[in-house]
Parts: sequence; structure tokens; C-alpha cells
Amino acid sequence: MRSGPTPAPSSRRATWSRRGAALLAATVVAVLAACSSLPVTGGVHAGTTAVPGPGPVYLGTPDSPQEGASPLEIVRGFIDAQAAGVGDDFTVAKEFLAPDATGWDPWDSVTVFSGEPTLTVRTAAQATPASARKAAAPTPTPGARTVVHGGLASLATVASDGEFQQEAPNRTKDLTFTLEADQDGQWRITELDDGIEMSAANFEYVYRSVSVYFPTTDHQVLVPDVRWFPQRTAQTQSVQAVLQGPVAWLRDSVDSVVPEGTTLSVDAVAVDEDGVATVDLTAPALTASGTDRAVLLQQLTAVLTQFPQVRSVRLEVAGSPLKVTGPASLSRDPSPGDDPYVVTGDRVRLLQSATGKQEVVNGTVSTPAGVTALAVGTNGNPAVVRVGASQLVQVTGEARRTLLTGDALASPSVDRFRWIWSARGEDGHLELFDRDGRHVRLAVTWLQGRTVRSVQVSRDGARVALVTEGATGVQVDLAGVVRSGAGAPVRLSDPVTVGATLTDARQVVWVDEDDLAVLGRAGTATSPTVNVVPVADYARSLSSVSDVESIASGRGESSLYAVTTAHELFGRRATGATWLSVATGVEAAAFPG
Repeated sequence: MRSGPTPAPSSRRATWSRRGAALLAATVVAVLAACSSLPVTGGVHAGTTAVPGPGPVYLGTPDSPQEGASPLEIVRGFIDAQAAGVGDDFTVAKEFLAPDATGWDPWDSVTVFSGEPTLTVRTAAQATPASARKAAAPTPTPGARTVVHGGLASLATVASDGEFQQEAPNRTKDLTFTLEADQDGQWRITELDDGIEMSAANFEYVYRSVSVYFPTTDHQVLVPDVRWFPQRTAQTQSVQAVLQGPVAWLRDSVDSVVPEGTTLSVDAVAVDEDGVATVDLTAPALTASGTDRAVLLQQLTAVLTQFPQVRSVRLEVAGSPLKVTGPASLSRDPSPGDDPYVVTGDRVRLLQSATGKQEVVNGTVSTPAGVTALAVGTNGNPAVVRVGASQLVQVTGEARRTLLTGDALASPSVDRFRWIWSARGEDGHLELFDRDGRHVRLAVTWLQGRTVRSVQVSRDGARVALVTEGATGVQVDLAGVVRSGAGAPVRLSDPVTVGATLTDARQVVWVDEDDLAVLGRAGTATSPTVNVVPVADYARSLSSVSDVESIASGRGESSLYAVTTAHELFGRRATGATWLSVATGVEAAAFPG
């Protein structure tokens, strides 16, 4: 526990939300999460995820402490003033603090909550609920102390570096404030925890998400590292994030081309009337190679053009142009193609989504009976199927090749380096096969005691999503993939958990560079449905299809597919709102990755 304020970061600029959060007028209440559409085809049902109450919206200038305010009123006023404080160094919020409260760090974290905080005054002799806070009370004696305890329904937390973490349902954060009466008999806060609390609606208005990009270690793809920053400072903070490097779990899976010691020479990103953003760096940037300068420029352009007022980026060092020789050409959110690969008629085929025509994939052989999962590499090579839950069989080449047997094998994945991924057992290993079929067991300490149900490597090859089950239940984990110079996986980073509101999960696939689709249950759902799980935002359920067995995804929600237990393939309509029957007789579907 700490007390008192510290200076906030300065010289930050306002931006609009990437997620398109609407501007809120003084009479508007923002509501979180997207709604699921009603079905228009058979076997489709509306989504089931309950939308959390966003809590109160506070717009305008918050009230200063009122004379004679009770401890409860002081604490509630302090919480109400925090959202506006993000934009003015917490000027009004600090009025609720005692002058000697000097250690409070509001930028330590943000707790996003729904509903209203519950607050209670507790002294040695009494406990006064918030509902009684209007009751008349004698003026306290200077130096008198009291403690306000409380709690709030926490939806998410945002760390000081902007990393977002959704909380599990019914998670409560405890609050404790110590207050003391000053020489005029006015209550002020003397001790409190670092960080701030903000209603979900206020958070949507005050903060925005930004994808901060870093190159893969082979400099082929830009990898997003999604952060949440205050609207008015997001441009500058996102550039600072590029210079400082990725979050811990991605650090060894991507590269940094920024020379050590490079910072902004001016703590702001200026944007002129032509939409040119100037990023002025310190002298160490001059030591970067020509190739690295080009990559850095592409990184910063990908980051800053998320803001509608920015069209291009110019690099400078101490006010002079930084020479960049030639553009970099790293791909971003690489497409797996428009058409899914399917197992039907005992063969792996490419299903042309526009015409419904099916073509057998060159170089593949017939598939065994009982296929329950499919994974394919670029152009369908290699192609691997899971048979039941006990066999992993490669069906490219001159004949079938059994790669792995065991109980409860994980649904497989093929990464862009053509490595095949799966898992079996609870001994803390992933089972990998290179393009020549060589078997490698990748030790992952944090998987010990957990069964991997599904594994899916991102299309950039730097991240992997896993559905795991263990003593703590079922969860969806993300980890960085650390590779050798030749692209071989050598270890995974420690994980972060996403989709905390899911109560069960069977399979995970990547929808785009920063969103997953998870086949599982959320809220009060009694049967599995497709849930969109962002890397750094709230999970939500889509309208459902009955009896879904497995899922696949191209790029974007309109490219999601679901295979039912009756072997019927459903695809999302172009609007991305409902499902449409695409084909029958389909055992499994997949896109490269």
C-alpha cells in the first residue's frame, strides 16, 4: 500500500479508438461488447454471452471535495474523479488526498469495473454502509483516523505498460482507504493502493487499444503486441512502446531493431496538417543499419497509421532527417487464403468458397476413416489428420505415415516453417515434427500436469495458442515461440491466459493477427459455440450452430467455418453475422496455420 500522487507522463496527444468507440455526449451511456445477430438458417441460434453492466459514465469536470463530506463521500468522489484525471494529471482526484500523501502512483494499473463499488466505513466501534453515508455526523477531531473498505466487480486490469488482462467472471477487487481528519476537521485520504479504478464505460471513452508491431526474428512478418493507452497520449506512448520493446511473453519471440538507449528526443509525436507524423529520436538511433532503419520505419508506420489523422511517418534524430535507404517489406496479418481445406470423400480437398467446387490437393493420399481434425501447411502441404483422438497421420507423400499415437492427442497445427505441432499426455511436452518427419519433443515446464486439447500456431509463427486442462480447469493460453536461426522451435515463453470468461473450451484457431476463435462455452451456455477471444480485449460469443464438432478460420470473422457432428460445414455470411450451410459430408476443415 502506498500513499499520495506522482507526476504523470507528459506531452501526450489525443487519438480516436481503434475499435471505433463512439464519442460520448453528456447524456449518453456507453454499453460494452457487440451483440450477436439472430439466426436466419436452420440449426443456428443466438449468442449467449451476457453483456456486463458498464457501470457509471462520468463526463465533464468532476466535483471537488465538499465541506463536511463523510469518509464514504470522500472515497466515492475520489473514484469518480479518476477517469477525468487521466487527462489532467489527476488534478481534482488529488484534492481528495492529504497533502502528505506523496507515494500514490496512479499509472501503476487500471482496474476496469462494472456496477457501483460497495463501500463501508470500519472503525473500532462501528461499520457504516454506503447507504447510510448521508446521515448527519459530528465534525471529526483533527488527527482522527478511519478506514473505508469496499469492493468492486472487476472486469479487466491494464498494467502500467498497457497490457490488458480480462478477469474471470465474478472477480472482486478489494479496496482499502485510510483517511485522517485535517486541522479543519475535513476527511482526506492518507493511504491507498497504487493504480486507479474506472467504470467500463469510462474506460471505453478514456482509453483505446493500439497494436504495437515488432518484426519476427527472420524479418518476414510484423507481430502485433496489443496495448491499451489513454486516448490523448496513445500516439506518443505507442511509439515509446516500440522503442522499449515488447511485453515479457513476446520478448524472445520477436526482434528489436532499435539501438540500445534510443528514446524520443521530444516527448511527443507531432502530426502536421498533411498527416505526416514526425518521430524525433535520440543520437543512438544513428547506429542502426540501413536495413534496420527501414524495418523501424515500417514498424512505426504500421503503429501510427492506426490513428486516422496520420498518413505517413518521418524519422528524425535531434531535428534532422534520419536517412532510410529503401522500404522494408515485412508482411502484416498474412492471409491463409480465401478457401478452406476439407476432408471429404476420404481425401483432403480445397473447397472453393465462391463456387463450391472441390479439388483434391496435389500430393495427398486417401485419409483414414474417423478423421476428427485436419491441419495443413501452405498450399496444403503438409496435410495431417487426427484419427479419433489416438492417431496423428500425415497424408502427404506417397503413402500415409503415422506420426504419433496415444490417448487424447491434441488437434494439430502446421506453422509457416512447415513444422507439425500436437501434444499427448501430461508430462509437459509438445510433440513436433519437421518437414522431413523428424520427431522433436519440446519441453514446456508450465504444461506439466495439464492435458493439451488443441494447439494452434499464429500465422506469423511467433505465437502459439493452446487449450489446456488441469487441476485449475480449462483455459486458453498464449505463449511466444522462440526459434533457432533455421526456424526450428526451441522453447516457449511463460504463458498469458486469455478468454477468462470461458467456462469450457475444446479447440482454438486464429481469426486474424490479434483475435482467436475458441469452440467452447461461456456464461450460461450449455453447449459449445464459437467465441471470439481477442488477445487483449473482452471475449464474446457468436450466434451458434447446433452440435459443432470443430472449427476453422481464414482471416476475419466472415471466414469462420464450423463442422457439425452430422458432418455439415457451416460458414459465416459475408456480413459476419450469421451462419450458412456450405457443404455436407465434411469430416474436418482447416486453413494453413
